[in-house]
Amino acid sequence: MKKKITLENLAQMVAKGFIQMDKRFDSMEKKFKNRIDKLSDKTDRHFNNVDQRMDIIESDVKDIKYNRMHYAYVTDVNKLEKRVGVLEKKIS
Repeated sequence: MKKKITLENLAQMVAKGFIQMDKRFDSMEKKFKNRIDKLSDKTDRHFNNVDQRMDIIESDVKDIKYNRMHYAYVTDVNKLEKRVGVLEKKIS
């Protein structure tokens, strides 16, 4: 016994198909949003780690510059002390 397909039944089937597709798209959208949120969080954590590393490197660079300047100052002072010693020997 074949079921007679009427225009009304066909319209109901099409509407039901659209409703099911709408539900699938909603679930897919939720999955994509969750995935994007997770990736965004992961990216934020990565860049926070990079920022922390850069802060450490910048601090180390400042220390190196300070130590280099201090070494240059000490070297200059030692040279001046030697010159003063030589001059004192010549004067006395």
